[in-house]
Amino acid sequence: MLPLLVVLPLTLVALYLGVSGGLLPLNNLAAQIARRKPGLLEPVATDDVPLEISDLVASINRLMERLAHALESEQRFTANAAHELLTPLAAIKTEVQLCQRQMRDGNDAAMLQGIVERVDRASHSVDQLLTLARLDPDAPLPASAVDLRGLLVETLAETGHLAVQRRLEVDLPEGDKLVVEGSESALAILLRNLLVNAFRYAAEGSTVRIRLTADEEVSLSIYNDCAPLAPEELKHLGDRFYRVPGSPGPGAGLGLSIVERIAGQHGARFEVATLEEDTVFCATVSGLRGVA
Repeated sequence: MLPLLVVLPLTLVALYLGVSGGLLPLNNLAAQIARRKPGLLEPVATDDVPLEISDLVASINRLMERLAHALESEQRFTANAAHELLTPLAAIKTEVQLCQRQMRDGNDAAMLQGIVERVDRASHSVDQLLTLARLDPDAPLPASAVDLRGLLVETLAETGHLAVQRRLEVDLPEGDKLVVEGSESALAILLRNLLVNAFRYAAEGSTVRIRLTADEEVSLSIYNDCAPLAPEELKHLGDRFYRVPGSPGPGAGLGLSIVERIAGQHGARFEVATLEEDTVFCATVSGLRGVA
């Protein structure tokens, strides 16, 4: 028994070390695949890959190559679709506006104005759909230091004509430069959609309040007066293609859905709520990472 008591533990240790050493390349391969970020479709490194699974790794690399080709084709299709869909709509609108200038009959002019509004709505819907298609929730965004307050002021300048048309006042307190980590182009889309939503649906002649706060996290809140919203309507505002019944304007029900996706890509949260007896709408993006 004494030799067995000595030999058995040594045998078990040798077996353990042998099996662990044999599985080490496989474990390294599994760890390499697990560490990959979404959207990274480069071939898997084949160094030290056991001969028994070399065919499996080669098959995975061929699959990665096909996926990369498919994603590239999809991106080209999105770019082509933007041109093929938006250009004819712009041409139609131009032709209708030329006809409007030549019309003398009020009824005909009103009919043409209805066509212009429908074209505007179609153009807006196409633009939002293409934006949504480009925002892959699993793809990493190119991160950089973004001056959120400066970007907000620029976006206000771009969308301010909507506030002027509806006699709205914008209340944005002055403050220091506020830098966050994120994608400048994606954050610009987020700000534009939030501001357009506020300007379009605020009560005419009211005030749209914008607040930027920076504590442990950076938050943006936009308040606008609105018609009372039922809890069930508020619950579905972030759903794609959902619009509150009777909503004016050319919206497609995608703006807040896009905001929610961009916020998620930045590790932030997007929330909507109503205040003051449900007559003030509040849209908040919180959890943005500040840069010192």
